[in-house]
Amino acid sequence: MRPRDICAALSLPPLVQQEVAFLREYTSVMEPVAQALDALQGDRNASLGFVLPTLKLLRTKLNAVLLSQAKPLHAALLAGSNKRFGHLFNDTEFLLAAVSHPKISNRTGLTIQN
Repeated sequence: MRPRDICAALSLPPLVQQEVAFLREYTSVMEPVAQALDALQGDRNASLGFVLPTLKLLRTKLNAVLLSQAKPLHAALLAGSNKRFGHLFNDTEFLLAAVSHPKISNRTGLTIQN
């Protein structure tokens, strides 16, 4: 259903163009977050070796999104993920699990430093 149809069905005024633009950007920002959560919460990729590649891919996807309306959300997601998970990129156990996992190639760019 289109937003206009949803508003009509709920007897609400139609969304203005700026609201529709924000919702599109919100979706483009939150989609990679939802994909990362699905990947890490699933049964198939539930190992330590998938954590860093998934977080790195999330960062890459978030940085690739072009925004005008949802910049604060974008900035908050990047800052929050860096604050919560940034230290893991210096954790030897996480790095070794990622680079030695048979399903993860080292195209992720993760490196182990002494």
